[in-house]
Amino acid sequence: MTRAESVEEGFEALARGVLSRPSTARPRSRAYRSKARRYEQELLRSRGAGKSCLGSLAGAAEEEADVDDAMAKNKVLCDRILRLNAKNGLHAALQDASTSAKPPPPLPPSRFVQAESSGMTLRYLRWGSTSPSSADPAAILLHGVGEAAEAWAPIATKLAQHGFRALAPDLRGHGRSTKSSCGQYDPQSMVADLKDLVLELDLYRQPFALVGVDVGAAIATEFAAAFPKLVGVLACVDYNPLVSTSRLRHSKVQAAGAVGGEEEAAALLASPLLGDQRRTQAAAQRAVRVIFARDGSGELRPRGDPRFSFAATMASLGLSAASIQCPAVFMHSLTDEEASSLRQLNSRIETRRLQKSSGFGVSDSPLEVYTELKSWLGKAELFSTTTSARARTPESLGLRPLPEFSTLEEARKALGPRKIPDRRAVESELDRLRLEDEVSSSDEDDGSGNRLTALASNDAEYFGMVG
Repeated sequence: MTRAESVEEGFEALARGVLSRPSTARPRSRAYRSKARRYEQELLRSRGAGKSCLGSLAGAAEEEADVDDAMAKNKVLCDRILRLNAKNGLHAALQDASTSAKPPPPLPPSRFVQAESSGMTLRYLRWGSTSPSSADPAAILLHGVGEAAEAWAPIATKLAQHGFRALAPDLRGHGRSTKSSCGQYDPQSMVADLKDLVLELDLYRQPFALVGVDVGAAIATEFAAAFPKLVGVLACVDYNPLVSTSRLRHSKVQAAGAVGGEEEAAALLASPLLGDQRRTQAAAQRAVRVIFARDGSGELRPRGDPRFSFAATMASLGLSAASIQCPAVFMHSLTDEEASSLRQLNSRIETRRLQKSSGFGVSDSPLEVYTELKSWLGKAELFSTTTSARARTPESLGLRPLPEFSTLEEARKALGPRKIPDRRAVESELDRLRLEDEVSSSDEDDGSGNRLTALASNDAEYFGMVG
């Protein structure tokens, strides 16, 4: 965005790109324009203070514009860390600690859904009641970059014990969900995946809680801004939309090759050479089984797509945070200045400082994160709605477009009450279907004793047209 462009035009463009709003969107309200001006001032202050914002992120984008180049650099870095750890025997120090560590809670069976908009296969885990008609409030948990749904197991297990339906999907390019062959890892596509998941599992019947960590928090914020009637409360862990970090773009560990064992993998995750992606030893040991998995040959490898790169700008993330309309809590190791900036960005945002986290709260201090979540999710009014579950249709909530009809008569025919068929009508329709099935399955003789199916009897031009 150049200085010659007006602030409001810039934010209109961001809203159309991030929130999928058409170019003919209604004029923004005074409150929205006020947020735009306030956020623009925050950007200028942050830039003047030397913090990461539009300017510095643009530099980072130029530096890592080539995903293949970034992946190659990360692979070299991981190989170097593994060699140094092996030389110094750092992984051996973790072996005794890993054998005495508390085993993780058992996992529910994996489930899969097909995303209607993209065809992606999304894997998810579910704790608590599995009935779509359950009155228990739902909480959707989105993991961080390079991780998988298992990251939430300790917290989701406790939420289920206290009456919540907890659901954690693998984001596209992570875990056992489909990887994008064209590297389509932008916020709009990942929000569409989440929308399809909500539709498939009928989670729109009542407002639900949306919880995310780093990249998962960014996607949760985008979703809450795009579908305000769906989200009752938003909780973001280890995420600040006003500060850039490499953890929002990719995981350096995803480029690693085969790793000898869990101790070597934990030592890799705890290496100081990873910079802001370094974990404490305890957090690294908990994260190994979330980030790594055995392949077909028995080798331990990262589970996600090494080409994953989250394509979002700081301006779009900040705009989404400013557009949140539900109660929101940001749990992070925030400074007083950072917490104040978030509250100025949106008055609905509250902040909680994680005392025991080194930047990976879900694996560093799951009990602390759960305690904060429980205090927020325990408020029943957050999940209440003035409309009945029957009135909360996908069309009224913006999940699906309203049907269009060319004439009034066509609309009446499609939407009006239909006559309930009697027994004779049902039997007649079944007889017709049986007759069609017999005709379609019958064979024809080609005159030489061979049998031809109905498809084979078509002339050659038919197959050219189909192909």
